[in-house]
Amino acid sequence: MRQEAEQNNLDHVIQGYALFQHYNGNKIPYVFNFFDRVMTVNIIYFWEKPAGFIKDLYRVLRPGGICVIAFVNGNFMKNLPFINSGFSL
Repeated sequence: MRQEAEQNNLDHVIQGYALFQHYNGNKIPYVFNFFDRVMTVNIIYFWEKPAGFIKDLYRVLRPGGICVIAFVNGNFMKNLPFINSGFSL
């Protein structure tokens, strides 16, 4: 996914506007107040400890920053082919 995201956003990556990084999915590998904006789409289903992860999002987001968490309805997700990949709706 990271490689595909980099390819799809290559101009932004080259210009330094976008960075895609793979990590353990639990602790975000950035210091306090690092980001102005955070956006996540359809990965909430994979968070092992959602409350802890949201706290970590808050930790890396600057005061006044914007966080967008987007996801589709569980009724839609349950019909997708990868539903048995080890996550809950």
